[in-house]
Amino acid sequence: SNGAVYPSNYVSTTKYELWNIIPKNLWEQFHRAANVWFLIVSIMQMLPAELSPTSKYATLLPLCCVLFVTFCKDAYEDYGRRRDDRRMNTQTCTLIDDSQPGGQLRSIQWKDVTVGSFLYLRRDEPVPADMVLIACSNEDGVAFVDTAQLDGETSLKPKFALEETMRI
Repeated sequence: SNGAVYPSNYVSTTKYELWNIIPKNLWEQFHRAANVWFLIVSIMQMLPAELSPTSKYATLLPLCCVLFVTFCKDAYEDYGRRRDDRRMNTQTCTLIDDSQPGGQLRSIQWKDVTVGSFLYLRRDEPVPADMVLIACSNEDGVAFVDTAQLDGETSLKPKFALEETMRI
């Protein structure tokens, strides 16, 4: 199957999974110098040597609050990314099913598009993957593609079908 040789079309932009969110988030947070500093100061305040004139928890409690609030913010943002990924992956496109007589059209989700799939796109439909234009309804074999989501340019870019296949 294609899945063994080529990566899937599944999109995942999340940073965390349920099993790694706490350790990974703490790892990221303690890469910030301020958090490391406050952790060291908190440890020093907890020592029985009475190194600090303030309470033992004067630095630890605010540090824990900052870590918790940042964790909640990061988890919420990651949940939003997961929701957007799910929305993207479950969009549908039309597949030309060459295993059926006459190449029947059927609907599939974007995540199920594989290398070698023949897709039938209509005007103004989003493109679910990197594609090669085989044929189009324009006699010249030219289709105009909006790439604003990729490169920010709002002008339509011409894409040309191969001379050998454009009249299919």
